[in-house]
Amino acid sequence: MKENATSDTSLLNQARNNAKELLKRYVVNVGKQIGQKYTVEWIEDDDSTENTESNTQNGIEYPSENSQKLLQAIKAQNSEIMDLNEFAGLCKSMKFMSQDAAIEEVNDWAYENFDAPILDVSYEENCVYLTTEILEKL
Repeated sequence: MKENATSDTSLLNQARNNAKELLKRYVVNVGKQIGQKYTVEWIEDDDSTENTESNTQNGIEYPSENSQKLLQAIKAQNSEIMDLNEFAGLCKSMKFMSQDAAIEEVNDWAYENFDAPILDVSYEENCVYLTTEILEKL
């Protein structure tokens, strides 16, 4: 189903435009409620449209180019554990909104493909445990 949706560019463009319109209306309506007038302008960059071909490596389709780069960087560390602050910085450099967004995207994908998470966060220990058995397959 995901493959059909991602291959239908007209459907993707329609969904993108609908999301933009919804966000625009929300911002304008919030502005009205607080007595402000907002204008929403969308700026597209070359990286804003996902290319599913660039998300595939060694026959593995990653959820996004950002998650692919994140997992490659984590794998290059060749470690079973990563400092949480280092991980947060890595997520930020890969353009994730937050480390939690990265964890959710990567682990959701990992559960779908490997029936296990890749990232296990321990806030008490200020670290992220990595499932190296899965990383080795990437």
